[in-house]
Amino acid sequence: MAYLEFFGYCLIAFGPSLAMFCLVIANDPIRIIIMISACFFWLVSLLLSSILWTIVVPLKEYLLFGVTFSILFQETFRYLFYQVLRKAETGLQKVAEVGRNGSNEIQPKLDTNRMQLSFVSGVGFGVMSGVFSLINILADATGPGTVGLDGGSTYFFLCASLTTLAFILLHICWTIILFKSCDSGNKPFILFVLISHLAASYITFLNPSKLYAISIPMQYLLLVITFLVTLKCADFRFDQFSSSASSIGGGGGISSHTEIKPIIPSQHLVIIDERPYFVLCKPKLLPLKSIALLQVESIQREAEEKIKLMQQKQ
Repeated sequence: MAYLEFFGYCLIAFGPSLAMFCLVIANDPIRIIIMISACFFWLVSLLLSSILWTIVVPLKEYLLFGVTFSILFQETFRYLFYQVLRKAETGLQKVAEVGRNGSNEIQPKLDTNRMQLSFVSGVGFGVMSGVFSLINILADATGPGTVGLDGGSTYFFLCASLTTLAFILLHICWTIILFKSCDSGNKPFILFVLISHLAASYITFLNPSKLYAISIPMQYLLLVITFLVTLKCADFRFDQFSSSASSIGGGGGISSHTEIKPIIPSQHLVIIDERPYFVLCKPKLLPLKSIALLQVESIQREAEEKIKLMQQKQ
């Protein structure tokens, strides 16, 4: 029974992120590299926050101090990872072109859509955060013993898994918002990432008091708000989504009246994969007469004109 609970709680916490990895990340080596790099940056932020917590001895007993500075380190390294990705785009593009074959196809192809890169980075931050927050709890779920002894709540493992799932999804949204806001220079959204991260972490202080009925809904309400802000940053429009969904669902495919508008970014480079091909042009006739020949012809015309004048006088 303990192992069934162990795998059940694992799937609750990491099931959606595992599905994202298998469907979006696993088939592209470049995305896997970016995800692992994001995990490393989160680990470095945890290391620095642990060093600070160890050095500042008088504040060790205050959990609020450690949580606050841990969040500040995480957001700082999230921004540093954004800078590293932007500087490494050219190098990643060259690495992606190594797989070019004889058919002029690039395998793997680097994502030109930065939204996808921020999504992959968010998965890395979220998964590593979830692993460190839940691994010790899941180790106790394998037994021996029964959850709920000594006055403990029987919903402890379930609430811990739901909290971990919420933080993984929040990390994905925070990364997308931060990357998009840094590209566009939108400072209020950058501030929203920091404030919402602090709020989500402070809500977990209700868990030791067994107020799960308050903390879990508050966290998922914050997740919904953050998700809506993410859609706003991604320039997502519900009217376009509903119209495209109705056109696909009504006729079994895309309607012939559906207009697909090109989206051209206003900033940064636009990468276009072009292949050279032959274009047949109209032939242009070039003059074949030389200058000397033209002079001879003009002399002949003058002589003919003189002969005509002499004939007319006679």
